[in-house]
Amino acid sequence: MHVLYHAGFSRPVLHQIAAVLFCAASWTAGAQTNPGLVAYYPFEGNAADRVSQNHGIERGGAAYAPGLGGGLALSLDGIDDFVELPPTVEGDFSVGFWVNTTAQAPMGTDWYQGLGIVDGEVCGSPPGGDWGIALLSGGRISFADRASQAQVNDGLWHAVVVTRNSGDGRFAIFIDGQLEAEGFGGFSPLNGVPFIGVGNNPCDVQFGRRYFPGLVDELRFYNRVLTPEEIETLSTSPVFADSFESRP
Repeated sequence: MHVLYHAGFSRPVLHQIAAVLFCAASWTAGAQTNPGLVAYYPFEGNAADRVSQNHGIERGGAAYAPGLGGGLALSLDGIDDFVELPPTVEGDFSVGFWVNTTAQAPMGTDWYQGLGIVDGEVCGSPPGGDWGIALLSGGRISFADRASQAQVNDGLWHAVVVTRNSGDGRFAIFIDGQLEAEGFGGFSPLNGVPFIGVGNNPCDVQFGRRYFPGLVDELRFYNRVLTPEEIETLSTSPVFADSFESRP
């Protein structure tokens, strides 16, 4: 259940209202970022990285549709669409994006059993390890072997942030700024990933299964663990160009 705010709106509805209030010009502000941001994909009609040269490659006819703040979002058909991204994180990291879907996912408890949204799986147990973020049954978001309680497959925009600390193995899932699940995994760099699939995972690409249908917007990769305050900031603005990113 979503927490109700002063005006009686749930958090997803507030996100919808806020998105309308932002003009498209504000999207360009994301170019001024802190050193922790290693890749930024606003999906404004392409899969270009606005931070560096880690550009994505559209596969299967991936397209674009109206997204947040008057801009565009990556639109995936759930059949064969995905975007192939080079791996940009492996030790400490945070991944944030917005998702809008009504998809029904298969039963499962681990991310590799779901519909890959931002996924770097490798078939088997690769040296170095792999990771992924997927939609599981019941509309839950899965990262590693944990899943959110909150559902994101209601046709509204939801902010998703996951974090991973390689020092102690702690990882966490945040939906709309709220901590949904956390656990402990390994400590080694997860550097066995050949590429990151947005809309599917690299393992299932070869089998033609488990493609994700829906919209993905404002995808960002950080090489550090974001603080709860930073996650809240990202999750209450439809534009990931925020105060903490513009500081020296």
